[in-house]
Amino acid sequence: MFILLSLIALCYAEQCVHDEFELCTSNNCRVTWDFVLLVTTWPGEFCKTKCCDMPTRLGQMTDGFTMHGWWPSFSSGSMPACCKYATSRAEVQKVIESDPALLDDIAFYWPSLSRCHFIEYEYDKHGVCLTDVYTGENGAKDYVNAAIKLIKQADAWNVFKSAGAVADGKTKISKKVLLNALAKKIGVENAAYFRCSSNSVSELRYCTTVLVSDKANPMFQRCTDKVLRKDNCGDEITFAPQLQLTPTGCDY
Repeated sequence: MFILLSLIALCYAEQCVHDEFELCTSNNCRVTWDFVLLVTTWPGEFCKTKCCDMPTRLGQMTDGFTMHGWWPSFSSGSMPACCKYATSRAEVQKVIESDPALLDDIAFYWPSLSRCHFIEYEYDKHGVCLTDVYTGENGAKDYVNAAIKLIKQADAWNVFKSAGAVADGKTKISKKVLLNALAKKIGVENAAYFRCSSNSVSELRYCTTVLVSDKANPMFQRCTDKVLRKDNCGDEITFAPQLQLTPTGCDY
């Protein structure tokens, strides 16, 4: 009986508590930027220190990187945040949640793994700083679709697997080999870099840009040397094992 109660208690303790993110206390920053940093996360590393499960509308967890954010940034390395809204927080959530196909894409490519409404948090902090491009009541939806288009286009994990990467937490592979393979896929050299925790990949970041006249088709671009120096990984890197998550988390 004691063992049974202990197991029940352990299972209960491991259930994720999905609080929502704290949004900006004010949105007054001026909309201005030099490039847009696409930040993707390796869930196997992220969830080592977080309680994660996958969105309830998701049948299967993505095999690869997920979106962290698409951040307007300055060449100096800093970035604006919490810029002025084109509409309102309530309108942004309404527009996003009114599109089931978009919610499916968000759940797969930009999921809330540890806290709910991750996409609204990212838009509130970073997306609003691209409202010079993504304007009007559908601006938030256009921003999300454009960002997801980039991660689909890169298809990084399939590129890396073809180059010999294995998600087992121990197989080392040349960082240069992977980045060269990725450059061939996206058609731009030095457009991406890794972030690591003890040489285990935590993030893959890309430098991108977008034109007002073609806002549905953002582009990868070469990172400056200053941005590339933010890579903190060694010459050889590893990938933590893929997650086996249950669909008991947030809606998307």
